[in-house]
Amino acid sequence: MLKDVASGLNTQRKGLLRLFKLVEGRSTDVVLITYKDRLTRFGFEHLEEFFLSIGVMIEVVFEPKETTQELIEDYIHNNFFCW
Repeated sequence: MLKDVASGLNTQRKGLLRLFKLVEGRSTDVVLITYKDRLTRFGFEHLEEFFLSIGVMIEVVFEPKETTQELIEDYIHNNFFCW
């Protein structure tokens, strides 16, 4: 089991990078995730397509409804810095 305690916007999470290695090495057939946004906040469909091209399926356990406002707030919170 891989686990990250970080934002789905962070593409340098240790668990995510280990997952990529497992998928690329064909060490798994299925990636089971609790929520889409725990894997990645944006671009889930691209990751899913990439994984499928290698023969790995992504299964999502829960599909909560998320508002556009929540997505905007997450993006702003994680991408803008004050100096």
